[in-house]
Amino acid sequence: MVVLILPILISLFTMLVLRKSSTTAGIIGVLSAAVLALWHDNLTMNTTIMTQSLINTTILSLTAFCVILPGLALGTLLDRYQYNSNIRHFLTNLPVKTHHKVLLLLFGLLPAVESITGFGISLILAIPILFSLFRADVAGRLSMLSMNTISWGTLGLSTLVGAKIAGIDSAVLGMTTAYFMPLMLLLFCLVAFRLLGDGLQLQDIIFAILLISLFSISLYTANRFGLVELAGVIAGFVNFLVFGAYLLYRAKQNPMHSFMNFLAVMTPYLLVVAFVISIKALVNHYPILLDISTLHGYGVNFVFFASPCLAILMTIAVIAVRHRHHRVQFPLVKALKACATLFIFILLAQLMNFAGFITQLMAMLDGMDNIWLFVLMMPLFAMLSGFVTGSNLGGNALLMDISSKLGDSLGQGVLFSAIQNAGAGFAVFASMPMIILICTIASQNKHGGALDEKSLLAFGLKLLIGVYLMMVLTLVVLIRFV
Repeated sequence: MVVLILPILISLFTMLVLRKSSTTAGIIGVLSAAVLALWHDNLTMNTTIMTQSLINTTILSLTAFCVILPGLALGTLLDRYQYNSNIRHFLTNLPVKTHHKVLLLLFGLLPAVESITGFGISLILAIPILFSLFRADVAGRLSMLSMNTISWGTLGLSTLVGAKIAGIDSAVLGMTTAYFMPLMLLLFCLVAFRLLGDGLQLQDIIFAILLISLFSISLYTANRFGLVELAGVIAGFVNFLVFGAYLLYRAKQNPMHSFMNFLAVMTPYLLVVAFVISIKALVNHYPILLDISTLHGYGVNFVFFASPCLAILMTIAVIAVRHRHHRVQFPLVKALKACATLFIFILLAQLMNFAGFITQLMAMLDGMDNIWLFVLMMPLFAMLSGFVTGSNLGGNALLMDISSKLGDSLGQGVLFSAIQNAGAGFAVFASMPMIILICTIASQNKHGGALDEKSLLAFGLKLLIGVYLMMVLTLVVLIRFV
C-alpha cells in the first residue's frame, strides 16, 4: 500500500523535512510517480496516459489561472485608488466596542472580502486595523483567525475545482463542506475571545453562538441554491450587516447612516457580486453560452461563462473607466508563478489516477470496511495537504482524487470529498506561506517589529489540534445521525 502513495509521501517529505519549495517537491513527486509506474507490474505508463494527464491538468489549471490573474489585477486597482484605505477608515470610526468590532471583522467582513478576492488580500484591510488596536503578537494571531472561510475564497475557486476533480456537483460539495464550519468557527471564536483578554462571560458565549449560527446557516443556504461562488461573500456580509446593525442600535447610533457609508466604500466588491449573479441569470436563460464556452478533458472541463473570471474582468473595466485608467496591468508573471505549483500537484494527482495508482489502492482497501478508521485518518491527511501547500486549491489538487475514490469505495464519496475540501481549507491559516504574508504586510505597515514567525506557527499548530478534533466530532455526528 505504501508504494501506491509513495509519490505523495515523497512530496510531503521534501517539503516538511528537506524544506524545499512546493514546486520542487511537486516535480520530485511527478518524477517518482513516473518511475514507479514504469517499474511496478500493476501500474502503467505510456504516451496515452501522459497525454490524458497533461490535458486534464491544463484544463484544471486554466480554471484557476482565469480567476487568479484578474483577481491580482483587481487587488492592485483597489489599492491604487484607495478603496481599501477608505474601508479601513470606515471600520476604524465605526462606533462599536473593540471586541465586538473584532468579531464583526473576523466572522463577517474579512471572510466576505477574502471570498471575493482571495490570496490573503483581506489581510491588507485587517492588519493595519488589528495592529493599531492590539500588541503585535495578539494582532498577528487574530489576523490568522480571519482566514476561516478559505474553501470559498476567490469566489469558491477551490470548491469549484475540487468538485471537478471529484466528479460531483459543486453545490453538493459546498453544502457538505459547510457542515464542518459551525464547530470550527466556534473554536476560532472562543480563541479570539481569549486573545482579546476580556474574560469570557455567558453573554459572550451566546453572542458567539448566534454569530456562528447565522454565518453557518447563510453559508449552507447559499450553497444549497447553487451560489457556490458567492457563499462566503453572502455569509460574511449578512453577518456583518445584521450584527453590525444590532450593535449600532444598542449603542444608540443610526444603523441606516452607517449602512449607506458601508455600501459606498464597498462598491467594487459589491460590483463583483452583482456581476456574478447577472452572469448566472444570463446563462440560465441562454444555456447555449455554457456549451460554446466549454473546453472538455477526460472527465473534467473548463466553462468560461461558469467561471468568476468574467465578473472580475467586468468590475476591473468599471473601475478603470471611472478613474480613466486606460492601461490596466495584469501581473502575468505573478499569476503564472502562483499557478506553477498548482499545475505540478494537479499533474501528480492526474498521473497517479491514469497510471493506476488509485485503482490499485482502491482494490487493496476494498475489504477494509471499518469507516471509523477513515474518520480518524482522512481529516489528518486533508489538513496536512492544505498546511504543506499553503493552499486549499493546492491541497485539493494533491489529494482530492484519492479522497473521493476512497469515499466511493465506502459509499461516502461526497462526504470524503468534503473532508478533503474542508480540512485543506481549515489548515491554510497556519501554513508558512500565510504566516509569511502576515509578517510581510505587518512590516510594510511598520507593525512587524515584534512579530515572530515561529510563535505564530506554534500558535497555528496548537489550534490545528482543536480543528482536527472538531472535524472528527462533526464526522461522527454526520455518519451517525445524517
